[in-house]
Amino acid sequence: RPYSKGARLVLCEGRLILVRPKARQPERKARMASAAVRALAKVRTPRVTLEQLTGEVADRRRAGAYLHGVLPPLLARMAVSLEDGAPASLAGLPAFDELIAWYGASAAKISEVSPPPEWATWRRKPSATFLEREAKFGDALDEVREAGRAVRAKVFGALDDGGWLHRAPAASDEVDAFLSDFYAKRLTLRLLLGQHRACRLASEGESAYLWGTFGGLDADGDGVLEPDELLRARSLYDAQAAELRAHPKPSVCGLVDREMSPFDVSVQAIADVQEEVLRSPRNPEGRLPRFRLFGRGEGATIPFLPRHLYKILRDVLRNAARAAFVKSAATGEPLGEVTVVIADADDNSDVVVKVSDTAGGIPRSKLNRIFSFSAASRNYKEVANDLADQSLCQALGPASLQGGAPDVLSPASDEGHALPLAKVYATLFGGDLKLLSMEGHGTDCYVYISRIEDNVLPT
Repeated sequence: RPYSKGARLVLCEGRLILVRPKARQPERKARMASAAVRALAKVRTPRVTLEQLTGEVADRRRAGAYLHGVLPPLLARMAVSLEDGAPASLAGLPAFDELIAWYGASAAKISEVSPPPEWATWRRKPSATFLEREAKFGDALDEVREAGRAVRAKVFGALDDGGWLHRAPAASDEVDAFLSDFYAKRLTLRLLLGQHRACRLASEGESAYLWGTFGGLDADGDGVLEPDELLRARSLYDAQAAELRAHPKPSVCGLVDREMSPFDVSVQAIADVQEEVLRSPRNPEGRLPRFRLFGRGEGATIPFLPRHLYKILRDVLRNAARAAFVKSAATGEPLGEVTVVIADADDNSDVVVKVSDTAGGIPRSKLNRIFSFSAASRNYKEVANDLADQSLCQALGPASLQGGAPDVLSPASDEGHALPLAKVYATLFGGDLKLLSMEGHGTDCYVYISRIEDNVLPT
């Protein structure tokens, strides 16, 4: 009788032997990343630091050769890491296959374009060959940069396809580690492309630097900006905008400000969140949490990227403001206070910005989910059912939250990854983003900005 499907008995030298068929090996999926892309991924690249962003990338004479050596291998490594390093729950998903193909094609595209030749130091003006190649190389980089805007949406689509948006409230360390590394490398790539474009625009008379100065807001000089003073920040910025476009700060180099003021960036982040809350159609009464800032307008300056600090602070402030509305709707109490404190003494090893709210805090058992890509990606309705989580988890869509609280802030483009991405931004240059919570009272969020300029970016 058959012992298993396909098995048979064979008579051999007077003995019956059961012969089973060989197990069929699963068909191996063809590799998405080609051999050429994998070879390119192994090419050694020069390091990328803040010094390189303001040096080689900003120098028109050297930028082409430097970027031609860095970008193709970095793009190729992104393709290989997506195929070989993705967790089992994400590997092979259509959205990831599209990303692998796109990163591989982008690597090949840039490597095939000849960079502008080295501009000899004795030349006062670039040659015709240099200008022609510079234009073609710049166009290729711009195409990759524009197409790369859709990457985050594709990653979010992959999480949706993998079932991460609607499963039980649990995080996956494997998924979180993979996405943290992926986004850090992607951010390095975006920085290189963005810095190159910003420097090109600056050479043509178009400034990408639009960060105002707000030292004059502290009229009494006590080092504290009260709510009424912060509300004047927007009009002060509008008055400076035209001048900033025409005459940017001398310390500005593309996206980098060698003398960035954490105070000024913090004020601008608060002003923008205030305006977003006041203009929300879900806030017809014009209610606003009580924002206060403790810091010096003439405080320390550091070489850094204002957009990075602004993004981090804006995400933290948006969630603190949302939490204030949620708690107010649940308890009937007035909107609480959101306080920003800046520690930027010249002898500090780090500049630290603390954002504190009084919106009820987060249970200690749930703190590990705040910076989790997999847990934070769940459907906003599940998140909204937990008042404590709502203080820091970005809602994924406009909805009525717990207790009938209106979601006064529209969803950010981060699609539920606002705080996890903010931590990636903070740690990229050696900084950090940490949370301390007092359940039943509020949450303190600490943003650390490293003063060290030679932290190497992940490639």
